[in-house]
Amino acid sequence: MLLDQVHLDWFAELNRGLRDELDDEAFKARIRATTRQLQQLAREIVASACAQHPGLDGGAVLALLAAPESHGEARMLFDSAA
Repeated sequence: MLLDQVHLDWFAELNRGLRDELDDEAFKARIRATTRQLQQLAREIVASACAQHPGLDGGAVLALLAAPESHGEARMLFDSAA
């Protein structure tokens, strides 16, 4: 599955924020938020791969990721890309 980055709102915002001037606390908060996003994205990619290839075991990858935190975010791959 290929996704056009232009149609992924979270990706456009990630790029837009590259020029933000942040103090130390804001920078740390941005890093934490971006890390959560990347972990969520990785979980979604593993779920998609496992759904497309039923014999694939994504358990080892998922074990490396922090448990998902509920922040009310939309799914990164499918809600924005639909």
